[in-house]
Amino acid sequence: MLFQLDKAAICVIINKEGCEKTMNDKYLAEALQSYNLSGAETEFIRHHENMTFRVDGKYLLRIHRSANGFNAGMHYVGLDRNGIYKSETDFLIHLKKCGMSVQTPIANFNGEFLTILSDGTSADMFTWIDGHSVDRNDIDCAVCCDIGKMAADIHRFSRSFQPNCFLSYNSVFCSRMKNRLYEMTGKGAFNEKRINIMADAWDVISEKLKTAESEFIPIHADLAPSNILITKSGLLPIDFSLFGYGHPMFDISEIFANINGVENRRNIAKGYKANGGTIDFSMLDCCFAMSVLSCVILNCNSWAEQDWFDERLERWCRQNFIPTVQGKPLFSEDFYLLNVD
Repeated sequence: MLFQLDKAAICVIINKEGCEKTMNDKYLAEALQSYNLSGAETEFIRHHENMTFRVDGKYLLRIHRSANGFNAGMHYVGLDRNGIYKSETDFLIHLKKCGMSVQTPIANFNGEFLTILSDGTSADMFTWIDGHSVDRNDIDCAVCCDIGKMAADIHRFSRSFQPNCFLSYNSVFCSRMKNRLYEMTGKGAFNEKRINIMADAWDVISEKLKTAESEFIPIHADLAPSNILITKSGLLPIDFSLFGYGHPMFDISEIFANINGVENRRNIAKGYKANGGTIDFSMLDCCFAMSVLSCVILNCNSWAEQDWFDERLERWCRQNFIPTVQGKPLFSEDFYLLNVD
């Protein structure tokens, strides 16, 4: 009987995945038609907050449908999501005019940069740039310094840009993320004790952000190595889909959260400061905790029951969230990560 149940469950999974693939193929075909590229050669890249495809080796197509288990939709509650995507395109055009190497938006057959598919799903297209995302084998002093310089360029140029519609990484964002936490109580590693620790950390972060809103600028907000390309002409940021107003240290904390090592972080900061950036350690601590918490919330459905997550969440609580609640610094002034067992 147990085997029969497992067999039935497998059939459900296969059917679900088959239906999802059929639906994704439908979106892809309709989007390509909107750019007069029906029948073009396509290569699936990844499916996270968007589905992305390489088209004819020359373009990057994004279809704005997030993967199962990824909860970016909560970012857009009460906001004009398509308006934000249009502002992202405007931001890329602005950065390009400022002399920064970024992807170029491609208009559809109606001359518009955002395409609305028949069911309301949106899509957009950009030039394809040859290169590869930064991975651990690429990390050295020079690359880290260049990452810092690139982040400083984004922040320097963004100060003269005013989006019409945007996400805000402010206290309202914190409240929304905190509320999402309570929905996870009792699921896998999300026990009541850890939920309360994370909720308290969100409260502390929220109050800290309130005092620093005058320092907010348009930021990338997802500046992980996977969104930084190494090209023949240097480093290049991609995927600004979560861009919005926030503290500059949020971008730096996203980098730090994904690149370990004191020397690596020192060189990132060195490059950032060399291009005019300023490191605010108090806000770096705040944004680092915020970055880790945000990642937990965005991936909570897919991570909750995984074996590795219980130990990892316990460590994050101990090393990041509890010190944040207690008002303790996370980084020393030489970028050594404190509170590490």
